[in-house]
Amino acid sequence: MWSHELDEMSIMNEKKSVFSYMRLIHICLLIFLLAILVGALAILCIGIWTHETEYGGKQISALVGVQLFQVDSVMMIAAGSATLVITAIGIAAVLTRNECLLELHIGILAFVSIILFAAGILGYVLVASMEKTVKEALEKSITENYGLDGNSHITQAWDSVQIKLQCCGVYGEMNSTTSWALYKLKSSWVDKNVSNGSLVPASCCKGTNLTMCLGKIPTDSPPYKGPPVVQIPSDYTLFTTGCYDKLGHFIVQNGIIVGTSAIVVGTLMIVEMVLSICVYRSAR
Repeated sequence: MWSHELDEMSIMNEKKSVFSYMRLIHICLLIFLLAILVGALAILCIGIWTHETEYGGKQISALVGVQLFQVDSVMMIAAGSATLVITAIGIAAVLTRNECLLELHIGILAFVSIILFAAGILGYVLVASMEKTVKEALEKSITENYGLDGNSHITQAWDSVQIKLQCCGVYGEMNSTTSWALYKLKSSWVDKNVSNGSLVPASCCKGTNLTMCLGKIPTDSPPYKGPPVVQIPSDYTLFTTGCYDKLGHFIVQNGIIVGTSAIVVGTLMIVEMVLSICVYRSAR
C-alpha cells in the first residue's frame, strides 16, 4: 500500500516536472516569437530603406542598368513580410495549441530562415566584391549606354547623381581617365557625336561658364585639354571627382546593414524553430 502511494507520488511529481518544463518551453517560444516579430518589422523597414533611399539598390541598379544591386533589398522586403505572417501564425499556434498551425509555422519558418541567411550572405559578398564589380559596371554604363537611344533611364540616373553629388564619371580625381575624362575618351555618346560637340554632360557642370565646361570652345583647361590637366581657371565649374568616390560608402553601409540584420534575425528564427519543434512533439 505504502509502495503504491509512493509510486503515485513519483508519477505526479514527474508529470509536474514535465508540465513545468513544457510551460518554460512555451514561454521561451513566445518570447522568441515576439523578438522575431520586432526583427521582422526591422527587416521590412531596412529592406524598403535600402531599396528606396537616395543612393540605395534601386539607384545603383538604375545607374548600371542591371537589377542585381537591388536583389538583396527585394529579398529583405519579401522575407520581412513573410516573417510577419508566419510569426503571427506561430503566436496563434502556441496560444491555441493548434498542431496544424504549428506544422505550417515550422515549414514556412525553415524556408524563410534560408532566404534570410542567403540575403545576409549576399549582402556581405556584395560588400566584399563590390568595389571592382561596381566600378566595372559603372564604367560600362557610361561608355556603352549613357546618352544613347533606349537608355534614357540610365542617362537620367547618371545626371541625377552627378548633380546631387557634384561628381563626374566613375572614380578618380582630376587627372584620372575614369572620372570626367571617361566621357571624352571612351563613351559612345561622344564617339558617335550624340553629344552635339560636348565632351562631358551638362550634369558635370555647376551651371556657369557652361560652354567652356562642356568643352565646346578651345581652352587649356579640361575637358577640352587633358588629362593630364595643365591649367584650371579660378572660375572653372567642371566637377572632376568620380561619383564612386562619393557614392561608395553608401553602398558599403547598405550592404553591411542588410547582411547583419538578416543573419541576426535568421539565427533567432532557427532557435525559435527548434523550440517550435519541441512544442509540436509535446502536443503529439
